Amino acid sequence: LSELELADIIASKPHHTHSINLHYKGSKGSFTKLVKSMQWLFKYGKAKYDVDVDPTKGIKFERDPASERDRILTAEEFQSIVDELETSKKAGSDSIIAAIEFERHTACRRGEACNLRFTDVNLDDGTAFLRDTKGRPGQNNSRTIPLNDPAIAIVKRMLESTKDPTGPVFGIYRGSKYHKQWVGIRPDSITQ
Repeated sequence: LSELELADIIASKPHHTHSINLHYKGSKGSFTKLVKSMQWLFKYGKAKYDVDVDPTKGIKFERDPASERDRILTAEEFQSIVDELETSKKAGSDSIIAAIEFERHTACRRGEACNLRFTDVNLDDGTAFLRDTKGRPGQNNSRTIPLNDPAIAIVKRMLESTKDPTGPVFGIYRGSKYHKQWVGIRPDSITQ
């Protein structure tokens, strides 16, 4: 934004971003964020100072098919991640590996997997109830997902490794040697 001059912005037509694009070097996603930030600034200027200039009005953004998140890891890529985690043997790595495998088989998010409790899983029906999933504020952001056979096997394996059948599916034992408690892993544990 610092390289843009007011003339560049005002000179551009509402449906053209050519003038701004001349100064911008970066990805299309970053460009979209730049223009959306500018739209917010002009909207704020209109509301706060009654400035009725918005050259970004009417700009439409087309989705770039190349930026879609439709690529999944190959079996070899996924196995290399699991192998790396198994060699590290950090505390809770078994649960982290299980959570990552579960995410791969169910397409749930890391936070959804970490918040999953055994009481939310119906092994007979092969479903899991995900609470507080990502969504719009004010809406019920919970959903039920189907579990395939590998996902069910992961939940059963985790159930065998805990003494708390009501606690988190993906957890570790924490506490003193006399009082250990099964606590859920944090979403950040999966990505670190």
